Amino acid sequence: MDAYVFLGMQTEKPYFAIEVPANEENVPKIFTDFGQFLDVRKVGAIIDTNKGELLIYARGITHWHQSQKYCGVCGHPTESRDGGHMRRCINDNCGQQFFPRTDPAIIVLVKYGDKCLLARPPGWKPNGYATIAGFVEPGESLESAVVREVYEETGVRIKSVTYHSSQPWPFPCSIMLGFTAEANGPNIRIDEDEIEDAKWFSHAEIYNGIKDRRLLLPPRLSISYSLIANWYDKSGEVTLAEIIPIDYTW
Repeated sequence: MDAYVFLGMQTEKPYFAIEVPANEENVPKIFTDFGQFLDVRKVGAIIDTNKGELLIYARGITHWHQSQKYCGVCGHPTESRDGGHMRRCINDNCGQQFFPRTDPAIIVLVKYGDKCLLARPPGWKPNGYATIAGFVEPGESLESAVVREVYEETGVRIKSVTYHSSQPWPFPCSIMLGFTAEANGPNIRIDEDEIEDAKWFSHAEIYNGIKDRRLLLPPRLSISYSLIANWYDKSGEVTLAEIIPIDYTW
């Protein structure tokens, strides 16, 4: 990176982000003296909220700098400005300015009776399942994106689309907008280009699947886990967090 990024002030301390080489052998010793480098997704569940938000912020904006090194208008290099929150084309005849972007994506927990719909995208572990997700198309409302994605991937028609919560997801530059919805019926027809499998899970099937290690749910730091837990915990017997073992990993 050609400059540090000023993230802001917290408890009267300035915080900065800087890109380091992916190969740890090339990382300057001043950084490796502090410890080992790990992906933020691996440590997100064990750090406090403030540090987690800073790490996610840093991850997102450093990726933006990596992908915006050249002007999309004239092709000349760009340089960092305004503390790392803007890049400007160095070509004086162009001078185009670029700002960090965030791509909206929806993620939804679909319910039918006492079951929820979970799916497994290609490349995941055979026992890994999560909620339906996808990017919002240009000119599309969030609610329409929820309806479209669920139908495209599983063939399930839904209603009662309700906003739940959101989560920044800078992998590379998204914000996940979480919803719940109700299915009109139980029939599933998967799009094999998008997902490998989709199933309706009851509370008992999730409980037994986790206990027997036959089911892997998303990590606790993810909004997918939050959506599933919010539905599961309403069973009133035991919470999802209480049945997941300490060594339960994705």
